[in-house]
Amino acid sequence: MIYGGMPYLLNLKTEEQKKNYLQSLFPEVYIKDIVECHKIERMDILEGMLDFLGSSIGSLSNPANITNTLNSRINAKVSGHTITDYLHYLEDAFLLREVKRYDIKGKHYFDFCSKYYKMRAGEPTVLTVG
Repeated sequence: MIYGGMPYLLNLKTEEQKKNYLQSLFPEVYIKDIVECHKIERMDILEGMLDFLGSSIGSLSNPANITNTLNSRINAKVSGHTITDYLHYLEDAFLLREVKRYDIKGKHYFDFCSKYYKMRAGEPTVLTVG
């Protein structure tokens, strides 16, 4: 219950080994699979985007906002189209979930400014990176 259901955990003896193994899954399995599957060449952009989303939990965000931030912070020279693609890759891998804002008075969803959450057991939770 504490460490989840990864079978390899049964081979590990100490809590430290289990913790290190679980922490290694994100970059070594999930991100690596996304990079290989979608032939991502700019790991710096993907990592910068994940860092940005991880540090802005609960804040409204959109591809243009992420693009502008990456272009100014790390001089990335990335397009909004690339960021949108990367967000879709992370959603398709069930690592992120986009949650759209709902206008109660107008009774419709906004087309911009979403929040992104990490997926866990099929339910949205706080995004953690690295």
